[in-house]
Amino acid sequence: MPNDKKKYVVTSIVLASIGAVSGGLIALANLATAAKIEQNTIDKTNRGLAEIFADSTFKEIKDERIANPIVTYYEALKGEQRQGYVFYTAGSNMYGNISMLVGLVYNSSISEYESKSISLINNTQTYATEVVENYVVPFNNGENPNVKCGATYAAKLIKSMMEGLIIENPLFVSVLGTCPALATTKTIEAAIGMGILFTIVLICSNVIISLLRKIISEEIRTPAYIVVIATFVTIVKMFTNAFLPELYSTLGVFISLIVVNCIVLGRAEAYASKNGPFDSFIDALGMGVGYTMALVMMAFFRELLGTGGFTVGSIFTFIPKATLQIIP
Repeated sequence: MPNDKKKYVVTSIVLASIGAVSGGLIALANLATAAKIEQNTIDKTNRGLAEIFADSTFKEIKDERIANPIVTYYEALKGEQRQGYVFYTAGSNMYGNISMLVGLVYNSSISEYESKSISLINNTQTYATEVVENYVVPFNNGENPNVKCGATYAAKLIKSMMEGLIIENPLFVSVLGTCPALATTKTIEAAIGMGILFTIVLICSNVIISLLRKIISEEIRTPAYIVVIATFVTIVKMFTNAFLPELYSTLGVFISLIVVNCIVLGRAEAYASKNGPFDSFIDALGMGVGYTMALVMMAFFRELLGTGGFTVGSIFTFIPKATLQIIP
């Protein structure tokens, strides 16, 4: 057998062996853990059911109005008396695992329980709304009950803002947008200018994409988002060139490259397409301010170590020019 053919045969056998061994190990792991995982899910669900309707027994109900297999519901009974119903849904998205129970008490008032298994709560308001509109409303004779997320709306907005600033800072934590970060942080003024332009584009695109989220189909979603982002980048670029020519000259091509900045497109895809305009505005503001803060922190050390001080007024000419020399 020629050496080349022998090499290919050996390579194929090795790959097939690795695949077979990997498949066998995964099968053994599934055999060892499947029952425990299923029991954990049952226990978690039972704890949630008991928290909504204490001292009740629960009977799983089959109903043709609930067509989605991931959504089931239970009738809560205390003795022979019906207490209400509980809708259960579980799934996952980019924020992690979501497991939620929505209770509909018999007198049509609402109680709600959010499972402790939720790793992040960013998307649960939208998720709860979808569950209510698609499953609870048809069950409740078409009436739309007012279901609130387990975390208050204000707490959700604060968390969304803090994620952009600290928890999921796009530059320091997610390590996104590093190319413009390195190119535009030679001075603090340039960093502030880049951060402001970036934030304006992010806020405007997030809000518009959120407003259009129900009419943009899945097939054209990405190109539609890029067109929206490119429109605002072009507008920002024109205004910068007209009113802040020094900033325009300093940033150069990196203003245009905001179009392909993965942070902007990522927030459109991950958040604005799934949440309302105000929520998307808060998310964009947090991410934009967080990115700006990161740029300014980098520029602080780069300008200090590079020039020995700081200069203001050379890019933002509407303020008096001044230099602070710290290192001789």
